Amino acid sequence: MAEPVSWKWEVLLKSNADATAGGALHPWVSLGAVGVHPLFEADSIRRAFERIERDGLTGPDLEVAHASLRQLGQRRTVARKLVLLDDMAPRALDVLIFFYFRSVDEFIAARAPVLH
Repeated sequence: MAEPVSWKWEVLLKSNADATAGGALHPWVSLGAVGVHPLFEADSIRRAFERIERDGLTGPDLEVAHASLRQLGQRRTVARKLVLLDDMAPRALDVLIFFYFRSVDEFIAARAPVLH
């Protein structure tokens, strides 16, 4: 199993403008927060999480996430984004899906009411 790099994901979330709520993922993350995931099919999501759980995440996966986010942000239409995702290498797609859902979780947590 690969060395865990969960702390590095926090760095990526803070350092990558495409990963923040104001970046390329923002409209998709806000939709994801209400359960709508138009860029990913359910089978792809399940498969990505199974593979990430089995193989873990590595340092190079952070670079894959950066590159994938940049490429996705450069596509202006949903159709072009879907073509990119269809052509993406399986590991890159898995990492992007994982990162997307991690961003959705962060988006939800940032807007959760504080309970006292």
